[in-house]
Amino acid sequence: VIDLVNQTILALQSGNPKLALELIEKATASSPQQVGGTYYLKALCFISLGRLKDAVSSLDTEIKAFPENTEALTLLKDVQA
Repeated sequence: VIDLVNQTILALQSGNPKLALELIEKATASSPQQVGGTYYLKALCFISLGRLKDAVSSLDTEIKAFPENTEALTLLKDVQA
């Protein structure tokens, strides 16, 4: 999962959100337990693709599992503004 997360970050940084989304979806599907930050990254992919409702849903999932994720909380507020 960590390798897929790292590949997702690289894809986002290189301006390829579609590939990043494919990678992070593989990461979330392959892990029986949610890994902190994966749904935050998924939200970043959705935002880059203009899919704001999907981003909000991913951020909600992240925050429910990891309420201490302040980056996700801040991003959710920004997306909903």
